[in-house]
Amino acid sequence: MIIRILFALLFMCAPVWAGNVPMLGGGSTVTSGKTYILQDNFDGADGTNLYGWNNWERSDTDTIELDTAQYHGGSAALKLSGADTKACTHLFEKQSTGKQTLHLMYRTSSVEDTAYGIPFIWLSDGTWNGFGDYNWILVGRKANNLAYWNSGSPLYICSGCFSVDTWYAIDVEMDQDTKTLKIFLDGVQQGGTFDFLYPSINPDRITFVDGTFNADNWIDSLEIYHGERQ
Repeated sequence: MIIRILFALLFMCAPVWAGNVPMLGGGSTVTSGKTYILQDNFDGADGTNLYGWNNWERSDTDTIELDTAQYHGGSAALKLSGADTKACTHLFEKQSTGKQTLHLMYRTSSVEDTAYGIPFIWLSDGTWNGFGDYNWILVGRKANNLAYWNSGSPLYICSGCFSVDTWYAIDVEMDQDTKTLKIFLDGVQQGGTFDFLYPSINPDRITFVDGTFNADNWIDSLEIYHGERQ
C-alpha cells in the first residue's frame, strides 16, 4: 500500500521531461570492457545540472541536487534530501533478453526507520494506467537492512548491513531469459537467486525514490551495462 501511494503521487504529479539530453541517448557505449546501457557519475558538464533526469519533489522542503561536498568518484553525487517524498527518473533502452547489471554507490546520513522511511531503487517498464499497476523490480534500504520486494512487502536479505556516512556498492544482476536476479552488497551476494515479481518486465527506466523524512541519501557512479556483474 505504501508503495502504491508513493507512486500514484509520483506519476500523477510528474512534470514534463527535462530538455537536457541523456548522457548515452537511446543506445549503448563500450567503455573499460563494459557495454553501457546507461552511465552517470553525476558530475554534470557545469557541475550543477542533472542531465536527462526527470525530478519530482512533493514539497518545497525537498531537494534533488548535485552535491560537490560528498561524492564517491568524480566531483559530485546525486543527493536527495528533505522532509517529504521526492524522486528522479532516467530512461534507457528497453532490455528483453540476456543479462544486464545495475551498479551504483550508495550512502545515507541515517539508518533510523520511519513509517514511510524507505529509499528505493526502482526499475520499471513504465506501463502506467493511473493506479500503479505496472511492472517493476524494487530494491531498497529499510532502517539498516537491505531488502528486495518479492511481493507487496520487503524481504530482508541483509540485516544490520548499513552504517551512516559510509559508501556501499549495490549491484543487481538481472537475467531476462530466466526472469531471475541476484543482489550484491560490496561484492557479496545477498540471499540466493530471486524470481522477478513480474516475469513480463522489460525495464526501460530507473527511478530513485526517497521517502525518508530524517535522512539525506546519496547516489553515485551509476552504471547499467550488458552482461553479468563485473
